[in-house]
Amino acid sequence: MSEIALFKWFGNSRNERHSNYKILECEDGRRLDIHAGEISCSEDELRRGQFITFEIEEKEAKNLCLLREVGVIDWYDYDKGFGCATLIRDDSLLLEMFESYKHPKRRSKAGRMPTLKKQLDMLVNKAEVFVHHKVICGSERLKEGDLVVFDIRKIYRKDQNQYKDNALKLKLLSEETDEAIIERCAKSIETRLWKPVFHKYLTTLQTTDEKVALALDKINKLPGDGERLFYPFSTISRKSFSDSLPDEILGFSEEIRQFLSLEKHLHITIALIKEAKSKNLPEDALLTELQSCLENLPLLNEAGNKIRRPSIIPQIPDWVKEIPSFRALLFGFSSVESRPDAPEATQIRAFVHERGISGLFHFTTIENLQGICREGGLLSIRQLQSRNSPYTQIDKERLDGKSNHICCSINSYNSMYHYHARLKHETKCWVLLAIKPDYLWKLNTLFCKINAASARGAYIKEGFAALQGMFAPQVSDIAGKSWTRYGISDCRPTCLQAEVQVYESISLDDVLWIGATPINEQKVRDAGWKGRFENFSFN
Repeated sequence: MSEIALFKWFGNSRNERHSNYKILECEDGRRLDIHAGEISCSEDELRRGQFITFEIEEKEAKNLCLLREVGVIDWYDYDKGFGCATLIRDDSLLLEMFESYKHPKRRSKAGRMPTLKKQLDMLVNKAEVFVHHKVICGSERLKEGDLVVFDIRKIYRKDQNQYKDNALKLKLLSEETDEAIIERCAKSIETRLWKPVFHKYLTTLQTTDEKVALALDKINKLPGDGERLFYPFSTISRKSFSDSLPDEILGFSEEIRQFLSLEKHLHITIALIKEAKSKNLPEDALLTELQSCLENLPLLNEAGNKIRRPSIIPQIPDWVKEIPSFRALLFGFSSVESRPDAPEATQIRAFVHERGISGLFHFTTIENLQGICREGGLLSIRQLQSRNSPYTQIDKERLDGKSNHICCSINSYNSMYHYHARLKHETKCWVLLAIKPDYLWKLNTLFCKINAASARGAYIKEGFAALQGMFAPQVSDIAGKSWTRYGISDCRPTCLQAEVQVYESISLDDVLWIGATPINEQKVRDAGWKGRFENFSFN
């Protein structure tokens, strides 16, 4: 059993067995032989009034150490350079040694005992230590409620005619590396010590399953509604154990969050970012952590047509979504190579090669191009709305009913519709995007041999036959106009207004080039396009 005492001094031992023996003298009058090898600290650190611990074995002192205690800062005045901390350990024998815990009964100058009220005022049911700025290790600014560790020395103050308990070598508990201190905190009944302990087990100290189990067991007993906060450590795997911890614990440090599943890690990090400003959390570090989580998310769902799960996007604060790097991660686009092929992809690919089809074409405004470059690609109307992305809708009616598809043309652009679009929009700059033809043989791509809005989309079809129908020798639209292939190259559909509709999105990486009038090239560059530019004039 460990003894606690106040060090007085060392005396010369009369023990003739070994010249390295000394006599340990304590302020309470005890005198014990001690071998120099049993003194774990430097003798220069031992000064009169120092709190020490040791064991007694066969009338000898063993394993003498400086007493190092855990406490909480009551107050600290930086202007004056001092403050006060209170011990957390509830040990009556230790607490009785503190001047502030129970003052001795003092007589007045006239020799009379103080009144009962004054005696009661002297009883302070806590052990306090004086904290001077010179004893603080590290650069942290102390504040009320900080958990700290320190050595203690009792010093007599002649000017006040009383003893004072002083903290020495004080540091924050979160910076403590002494494993014995951490272990003692883990076994304490004080619940406020358990979070730092859990943190230490996963960071500063070499983590073992046994230590994690002890920390989890302690946190599991935090005051609450009586129910266990998570499953016992033995029932869950090492990689997923902290998923069942309360969010408050999981937010304690990035190191702890590394043990989480990706989904849980993402959820906690987003919650911390939302509170970063109000709780003075490291915003930049949390954003880096969020970026890492997003980069590790699966790119596609089972259907193969989503880049991010829609449920994630609403959770993230709007100001984060405005950061370009995060917009690219959140609203990324699956490239055409990663999309699943349509059932008749082989036939469509051969048809495209035979016809010499070089690409799909989509026209839009320079204002919309800015959003396309910022987002990383083209989005359907439904996708733009779900992501709350700003855009100007060229076709406001979308009578075809395919709001989750993007309208394109094959090897040209729909000059008839562009003429009507120019009358409705005031922009002075139109741009044409040339897109890889690979989208033609991908799943969910739709084809229409005439204007897709005809009969509210009744002519829109899917599959190889629908694509072939766009190149029929003669095509009639719903107005009765007949289109033939006279004077039309093999790579272009029979009807000028024939459409190809690409599902959900087109990656900016799949844009071959962007065309505009030469005078508008700088506007295209300013919009964010870094690829090939072609001089192109709309009729």
